[in-house]
Amino acid sequence: MKNNKYINVIVNHFVPSVKIKYLTLINIFSYSTSMSRVDLQYTGPHGVQTMHELIQGYVIKQYIRKQPLLETCCSKTNDSLKLMQQMVPMYYLYDYGTIEFDSVKYDHLIYSVMVPFIETTGNGFISVSIGFLLPEKGEINYEKIYDMINLFMWNFVQKHISTQGKGDNSQVTLLTGLQSFVQCLEEYIVTIDIDYRKRLENLKTFEKEKKNRLKRKPSEHLSLLLSQEALNLSCSNLNLSGESDLTFSMDEDQFPNQRITQTPGKILLRRKLSRLSEQPLIEIDTTSQTDLDESNRIQLEGQFSFVKECSNEIIENILYGYLMSFTTIVIPADGRNLNGIRRLLSPFNTISIYKPKTVFGHSIVSVLNPLIDVSFMMEIPNSLETLMGFPYCVIDLTNGEVYLSEEVNTYDYFLQRSSMLLSIFNSNMERSMIVSPSGMEIIDGTNLFTDWRKVLISNLERGEYKIFDAVLLKMVEWLRMKSRILFSFMSLGYFQEMDMMFMVQLKIMLNCKDLEDLMTIVAIVRSGEPSLADTLLQAISRAITTRKEKIGQSFI
Repeated sequence: MKNNKYINVIVNHFVPSVKIKYLTLINIFSYSTSMSRVDLQYTGPHGVQTMHELIQGYVIKQYIRKQPLLETCCSKTNDSLKLMQQMVPMYYLYDYGTIEFDSVKYDHLIYSVMVPFIETTGNGFISVSIGFLLPEKGEINYEKIYDMINLFMWNFVQKHISTQGKGDNSQVTLLTGLQSFVQCLEEYIVTIDIDYRKRLENLKTFEKEKKNRLKRKPSEHLSLLLSQEALNLSCSNLNLSGESDLTFSMDEDQFPNQRITQTPGKILLRRKLSRLSEQPLIEIDTTSQTDLDESNRIQLEGQFSFVKECSNEIIENILYGYLMSFTTIVIPADGRNLNGIRRLLSPFNTISIYKPKTVFGHSIVSVLNPLIDVSFMMEIPNSLETLMGFPYCVIDLTNGEVYLSEEVNTYDYFLQRSSMLLSIFNSNMERSMIVSPSGMEIIDGTNLFTDWRKVLISNLERGEYKIFDAVLLKMVEWLRMKSRILFSFMSLGYFQEMDMMFMVQLKIMLNCKDLEDLMTIVAIVRSGEPSLADTLLQAISRAITTRKEKIGQSFI
């Protein structure tokens, strides 16, 4: 190989293929002892040109500081392990204060990843720095951004190696991968910003209504409360005590220190209500309330139209696949299903304080965005096993099937995915390396959500949209309680090895019927204890495989 083995990519004017609003900076440069050189810059509408030199200086300083520390940490390891540790891309996050526009404050952040030169013997790296605006105190999944940057840089470097620097194929690969990444990141932040602005509007509306309530006279405020209570009693099919069995138990859980019984106070309230019915202080339009309830019932039926076409187990399969994966792809049977899936999964945003909020796509798209947590597409995209950086789930509502990636713990998934990427690289280099592609498995129900599913389906069939939403919230609280017990137990570190006896103890402690139920609880705490949870998921997966093999042998 001659001088063409060196990378030489210089792009003075990078032009994104989409309209940019939130990206402030793109800076890709090389720092190497070899002759390789990469230099690409872009300044967004809210960025400053001088930021490029500043961020390059920070990145180089961090790299120089890192080398002695890495040498010290790896001094007692063998050469191969030392090389592996040195080749792991580092990343840094810089905060440059806030920027305000459109009456909203945004944090100005710059995320830098240092990818090593894997094709040269000299030391060095390629720095990829992305500046963007994020709604103040907003949440973003940096792990997915990190993976996507590493993926398109890997494609760039391996393309250069496979073509031996001939032509400009490697530069085209870099620009194509960068364009795709920029489009995904911009769409990702746009989606986050839309949800953030909706929450601000809801908060303003709530504060406005709160002020209006405080301005009312005490007598008028009491009249409104009594009139609303009369409306609740007259427009519902409650029992004599004014509480249904389900809502009665929920109120007891919500207010444990209060005893909800039939008291003289309620009798007095009814007398007041009877007097109100004789001389109403405020006229109540029961017709409009009934029409609103009927409209909400019709809307609920349309959102979950897929339940009638599929089996009732589709609800629990969706919940299981969503909790076990990092990214969910939904193939809707009806446009109304988008709001149904959002309604079903949104309550689980609060299931773990360590997990970022789920970002839902707002429309059906033709190109998958790996950064968005729940995407809606017309068909299952190709090459999911290499495109997705973490375990994923596919919900196909057109045929009622829910698929989950073969590996659900990140350890085994990373190994499988890296083998696939190396297989592609070797095929480009005309080397023989056969790796079986990782596929997906159909989810065949889970016992953990069976009872909850029956209650949800029952209320869905009756059109009880309020109780449907309330049951989902109770379900989340129930799962959160189990996950907290497991998280506390794992944090104490009382166990020595994760054998079958240990798993049986966990099943008893968490009241799980089988290992699949236990896997769901472990997956919930994965964001708080990633290393320990993935090790446990790996052990449970192997135990399930062993159990299936024994069952299969018994039929032979």
